Amino acid sequence: MSVELGNLLRDLREYSLGVSQNEVAEMLHIDRSTYTNYELGKTEPSIANLQRLSEIFCVSCDELINPQQYRRLHRERVTGQVMEVMTKSEKQLMNLLWTSGRPLSCAEIVALSADKTWKDSYVHALIKSLLKKGIVKVDTFELVSRSYARKFSPAVNRCEYCLRCEFSEKELHDTKMMTAFFNTFWDCTGMTELKEKIQEIITSE
Repeated sequence: MSVELGNLLRDLREYSLGVSQNEVAEMLHIDRSTYTNYELGKTEPSIANLQRLSEIFCVSCDELINPQQYRRLHRERVTGQVMEVMTKSEKQLMNLLWTSGRPLSCAEIVALSADKTWKDSYVHALIKSLLKKGIVKVDTFELVSRSYARKFSPAVNRCEYCLRCEFSEKELHDTKMMTAFFNTFWDCTGMTELKEKIQEIITSE
């Protein structure tokens, strides 16, 4: 398992977060050489560090222990499944992220969500759910009192979310299907004049 786990840790670090081995080691409060050995498959992280790694990379401990399971689930998430619909509380949180214009930490989300209907302590569960649905992503890390706090930003904008709730990735790349959908949308909403103006602008350019 060590080699498979090491390869997964490297991929998550390089492609999901885009951070260095030293940065991850600092988050774990261990030497860089110790973390490097994790990625090389020479040693395995302790249970405590495995838990912390799952939090840093936003995956479950089960997925880290079973890298093949993670890769299978990841393929399913990105190769054509319709995006899951958000709950009311998740929509409230996403409205804040969509309008903030900058990445926010959990503490900032709680502080800025004046009209929220969920408890402050529930923010971590909401973020975890939105991460699994692929609607938010870890954007950056901020050093706060010797610990690193994750900051989150939208993985999709409002329009992308609405479309992906209705269509799979394959359908979104089907030009005929999307053309038919938007033609129907323009006609049903009585916005055919706006559609024609937009087409004129596009054509003129």
